[in-house]
Order: sequence, then C-alpha cells, then structure tokens
Amino acid sequence: MKDMGMDAYRFSISWTRILPDGTLRGGVNREGIKYYNNLIDELLSKGVQPFVTLFHWDSPQGLEDKYGGFLSPNIINDYKDFAEVCFREFGDRVKHWITLNEPWSFSVSGYARGIAAPGRCSPWEEANCSDGDSGREPYIVGYHQILAHAEAVRLYKQKYKGVQKGKIGIALVSYWVTPLSCTKSSVVAMKRAIEFMLGWYSKWCPHRYSGFDEANNKSLPLNEALKDDARIDYHHRHLVALLSAIRDGANVKGYFVWSLLDNFEWESGYTVRFGLHFVDYNHGLKRYPKRSAGWFKNFLNLDLTDNLETSDK
Repeated sequence: MKDMGMDAYRFSISWTRILPDGTLRGGVNREGIKYYNNLIDELLSKGVQPFVTLFHWDSPQGLEDKYGGFLSPNIINDYKDFAEVCFREFGDRVKHWITLNEPWSFSVSGYARGIAAPGRCSPWEEANCSDGDSGREPYIVGYHQILAHAEAVRLYKQKYKGVQKGKIGIALVSYWVTPLSCTKSSVVAMKRAIEFMLGWYSKWCPHRYSGFDEANNKSLPLNEALKDDARIDYHHRHLVALLSAIRDGANVKGYFVWSLLDNFEWESGYTVRFGLHFVDYNHGLKRYPKRSAGWFKNFLNLDLTDNLETSDK
C-alpha cells in the first residue's frame, strides 16, 4: 500500500476476535485488541489512514446459538457493547468508522436466499436451507441492523466524537433497477426494490459503485492474468464520474477499490478475481501486481484532475 501511494485502507474488525462469545459479559480478548492495535499503528506509520468497518456479516456463533443473532432485538445492545470496546480501544487513532457493511446484502443473502451465513430461507428457494422464512426474516434482520446502527452512532456522537474528532456512517449497496414496462405496477415495483436496498437504510443519492471482477481462469498463464485493461477502464470511468460529483459539491471522503488483493468472495468463492494484485492460490498465496495496480499507483501519485482528464482524451 505504501509503495502504491495509498493513503487510506478499509478493513473490518472481527466481532469475536474482540468479544469471543459476542458479549461484553464473556470478557474482552486482549490478544485481539493487540492484533488490531498493531495493524492500525503500522498503517499510520506508513501514512495510511484506517477506515474501519465494525460488522461485515460475521455474526458471533455464540449469539446465533443463544438467541438467533440478528433475528432477535437482543443483538442491538450486544452490538453496541462491541462497538464501544472498539471506540474506546482504537478511537484515538481511527477517525473513520463504518457501522455496517451492506445491511441489505446481509439480510437477503443470509435470510432470503440462504447462500450466506446463517443460511436461512424458505423451502421454495431450493437452497437446501434447514430453516427460515424468506418472506419475513430479511425484514426483521434489516430492522434490527438499523436499530443497531442507530445505537452505535448515538453512542459515538454522545460519548466519543467530541474527544476523538472522528466520523461515523454506514456502507450501503444497491443494484440499479428499471421498470419492466411503463405500467404503473412496474414503476411501483421498481421504486419498492430501490427503497428496500437503499431508502430503508438512508437518504441516498442515485449512485452505485461495486467492483470489477473477471472469471478465475485457472488455465490462463500468469502473464496474461496480469493484463487487466478492462479493470483499468472500469475504475477510470468511475473516477471521472467521481471527479464530476466532487465539482458538483459532493462530500467525498475516499475511493476504495474492491479489492487490493484477489480474495474469497461470499457468494462466488474463488471463482472470480477482483484484486489489483493477483494471488496465486496454488503456490503459497504469492502476490503479483496486475497492470491495474501500476495504473492505480500512477493515478494516486499524480494530480487528480490532470491524471483523469488527460487520460480521458
């Protein structure tokens, strides 16, 4: 990251690495605190600001067993306790907090489609779920996530923000939806879909960013796998649009490429690759910078406006 000129890195904190059974009553794992202290200190020593996500779908197994995780309102206070430990231990250095990562994705993938933990869905989903209700549970989980988010934000603003001078928010995602036809019912269905993905969780701007992936072609030679010109074009176009938004007055805090490295995807496993760096899964996870890594490094180390506008001509 330092060699590329990156000045920010977004990562998540594992709930159970801090609170092993998910609760404050179960005790704080000091080794987990030490791990994240070391990570944060190392990032800062290299001039990289940590953007920390508190929950990226790793609901503690202890809370799943105890009361069903986010299906229960009990999760709200336990999540707030976890958040407070993080604010207290890391907030002197972490100035950017993200309460939840894509709450809609967590609700739908885990409780409607059954393709992510905890793997719940209705029988008609045909996803081999052992239990669940796809028409009801995603809304319960989404509701409890909203309340957990609100509690964490209120706590931070009331108790920590004044001293630590940080910012806190939420990371949302949405697919863009268009009506199937011009009929009133299709238009209403389109609006309802976007409201469930975005409007329920936040006031939003009509904008979407996800990531660029390609199939993990195991027969592709390494030198060919590193030639990812389509990824460069993808990020270039998004950055041009971002520059336009900044000029229009948008309060942009950062641009985080998904992802720095090829990784294990929640739904697709190792069948796709998103990284700026190629990870060789067959030879000790050795990493190789793709062409896009060099392009992004060049972008980060040149004037934003000149780099984008010159390369767009």
